[in-house]
Amino acid sequence: MTFYTIQMRFMHWIAAFIIIAALAIGFVLGYGIVDGRSDLGKTLFGLHISLGVIAIVIMAARLVVRQASPRPSINGTPAARCLAGSVHWVLYALALGVPILGYAMDLAYGGVPNVFGISMPDFGWLAPAGTQHPAAETLYTLHSYGGHALAFLVTMHVGAALWRTARAAPGEVDGLRRMLGSRTQVPPVGKDER
Repeated sequence: MTFYTIQMRFMHWIAAFIIIAALAIGFVLGYGIVDGRSDLGKTLFGLHISLGVIAIVIMAARLVVRQASPRPSINGTPAARCLAGSVHWVLYALALGVPILGYAMDLAYGGVPNVFGISMPDFGWLAPAGTQHPAAETLYTLHSYGGHALAFLVTMHVGAALWRTARAAPGEVDGLRRMLGSRTQVPPVGKDER
């Protein structure tokens, strides 16, 4: 098997879009590029929460599909394969854990998360609506550091995929090509054509 299944590719790109968008919005708000109290800031915050809740669902489904789907083998040394596998599992953990921390943080601050205007369950275990739980600041810190770690790993993942694609031997499907599903074969380059 050379390529990931269509289900894996679809879920990968949907998750990538949602997670990168949520990270970008989180950084724009977190670094004060847009004031969170402004109308735009409130809209972005609502979008950030909505994307986070959707990311929880997508990543949980993606883990199920990943376990049920065959995956192409990774080319490279045993150390490179081990590193790639480890990074993938940490990416999965952060991509699922950071939004869960954000959801819990919103609850701890006394909010009720909503997805595009639809209220989500508050579970009643952190703080009644309108009150703040003592763990709110800790959850904020964990969510923030987790978001930074996730952004770093996403950047590392994209860089590694591009590097592996650029270094693939002629005709070899590796790196980004495996997730794009392109069936186009790169013609071999002869010694005289280099």
